Amino acid sequence: MEGGLPGHTDRLALALSAHFEVSVLTSPGVEQTRSFRVLAELKSWGSAEEVLRAIGRIHASTPVLWQYVPHMYGRGGVNLGLVQVFRDLRRQGRRQVAMVHEIAAPFSWWPHRSAYALAHRWMWRALVKNVDSLGISTAGWLERLRDRVDRPGRLFLAPSPSNLPVLSVPFEHRQRWRSTMGLESARRVLGFFGTVGAGKQFEWVVDAWRAARQREPATALVVIGAKPELEWCGDESRWFRGLGYLSDAEASAALHSIDLLVLPFIDGVSERRSSFMAGLAHGRPVVTTLGPATGMDLRQAGFFHGVAVDRAALSAATASLIVDEVACDRMGRAAAVAYRARYDWPHLATQVAARLGGAQGVDKIDT
Repeated sequence: MEGGLPGHTDRLALALSAHFEVSVLTSPGVEQTRSFRVLAELKSWGSAEEVLRAIGRIHASTPVLWQYVPHMYGRGGVNLGLVQVFRDLRRQGRRQVAMVHEIAAPFSWWPHRSAYALAHRWMWRALVKNVDSLGISTAGWLERLRDRVDRPGRLFLAPSPSNLPVLSVPFEHRQRWRSTMGLESARRVLGFFGTVGAGKQFEWVVDAWRAARQREPATALVVIGAKPELEWCGDESRWFRGLGYLSDAEASAALHSIDLLVLPFIDGVSERRSSFMAGLAHGRPVVTTLGPATGMDLRQAGFFHGVAVDRAALSAATASLIVDEVACDRMGRAAAVAYRARYDWPHLATQVAARLGGAQGVDKIDT
């Protein structure tokens, strides 16, 4: 599959291949032509016996790296068979590391959803008890979890780098791309990257665009990944482009061509937000929100602009930045440098390899 966790797994396995001989155990029906071994053979993730047999066939003693998102393993994210797998692998002396992208769904007034949420917490407790190390994708979660788990040294930050390769473009690319989009007369271009469903606050982006146009009327808004329908005011349709789903190369070309990326996350920006990471990787200035998911490092960072999770604050910041080309250029350059140093795949692979232990040139971290 493409995008999201499958894309993350694909890129991580490739990056880890610099440290280990990597095998990926997954379900049937996926692409297997890779430089690392892909075993697309596990039909039932709910059967502890089948999962254990499959892992044993790969190798009897090597470390196991889990991609932990409960919903990937069963209906409603419920798979209590994994509890036995975590426990039995620990008893066998197998080193286990989990990349934690989600922990548990919230409780709900709907009884079946609350049952799912309760099961997620049971699974999470088993994971924490039995694995050697946990890579948490969100610094805000990590900071809170340190007080809630035994041996907190087992926890480390495991950001989710961008799955979108950065296209190499010529100097004149931006103007050519805008001309192709019919935006050659736009003086500034705002961008939004991703879907516009629930929780994405796309209406905040539209407000921010309208506030920016009060400062610079020839400001366009480009949506990469969706084609939202808007109710236009005045000449807005002239300056709006909803590009829908794009190939990797097309999406990268679009990101290279915007002046400011607007990403209003309801829980605040974090290291697990792929659209944020893609913006940094492309050297784009980003204006976003700071919320419960935002850790101290990002709150203190100077390579993007963060505001409170507030609609008016986002609009004000966007309007101010869109007319400050010097600040945007400086922020974009800092973003690219920070991404390579802190978040890119080789950096993540080195951190994970150290936790797995046994890679050439990497010492095992005792926990």
